[in-house]
Amino acid sequence: MEVEIKQGINQILNSNKLSFGNMSYLYTFTNENIKGSLQHFDFNSKDVLTVTGSGDHVLNMLLYVDQIDTFDINLFAYYLLILKKYALIALEKDEFLDFFLNKQTSFDQKKFAKIRSYWQDEQDALSFFEYLFYKYESNGLKATNLFTNNHFDKKEEYIASNSYLEDKNYTSLKQTILDKTIIFHRANIKTLSIPKQFDYIHISNITDYLCNMFAGNVLANYKKFMYQNLYPMLKENGCLICYMYDGTFANFSRSSIQNVLNYQFKEYPVGKDKILVYERRKKAS
Repeated sequence: MEVEIKQGINQILNSNKLSFGNMSYLYTFTNENIKGSLQHFDFNSKDVLTVTGSGDHVLNMLLYVDQIDTFDINLFAYYLLILKKYALIALEKDEFLDFFLNKQTSFDQKKFAKIRSYWQDEQDALSFFEYLFYKYESNGLKATNLFTNNHFDKKEEYIASNSYLEDKNYTSLKQTILDKTIIFHRANIKTLSIPKQFDYIHISNITDYLCNMFAGNVLANYKKFMYQNLYPMLKENGCLICYMYDGTFANFSRSSIQNVLNYQFKEYPVGKDKILVYERRKKAS
């Protein structure tokens, strides 16, 4: 395990922070206004599939569901989600935020020891962080180099964007999260294949990377991909949710998005951003 961890860390440190792969930089908190986007839907007791990313999508959804499916090509993103799960159990909210955000030097090993005392499963994830916070940092290296989006001066912004970071919700999730089930699928959106249907599939801002995934007429090929690959995983009246920073996809104009994708899609405002929602409509009888 340690050899794989070392190789993964070296791979990350020699890559671009904006690249995504099997082992990539860890986004400590989301850049999305998840709280604003989720208010448009009723997730109570629904079947949900979401990206893993920073883990925030999952933690927000677990306020509404007892089981959730999540996917990411980056295995370390899943490890971060498990770390946040046990940090939430072990730490009060201010401690939780300080642990993940105040990173000018290194991680607070006393807080990590407290988190570690609550750890019950996912031993590979525990081994990863034990190596990272103990052995890696004891060699004079900074584990913080592997993390991004952990700016302490954005703390209030992160709180405002995440329902689970509200005091009442944080306490509730702390008490119930061990009774929740998280099912992780190590896949990117193009290799994702789950023999199950969902009420909601949240793909975050994956659409900002369409040019890396599709050639030719990128938007048309993406739309075809959605109908062929994501559509079958939606229940009737199920929704595919895509987050759009500043109300658009990177590299595409508003008009091109509207011309190609707007059939059967709806847009909802989320502050200065938007979400694009596709609904699998029930067939007319």
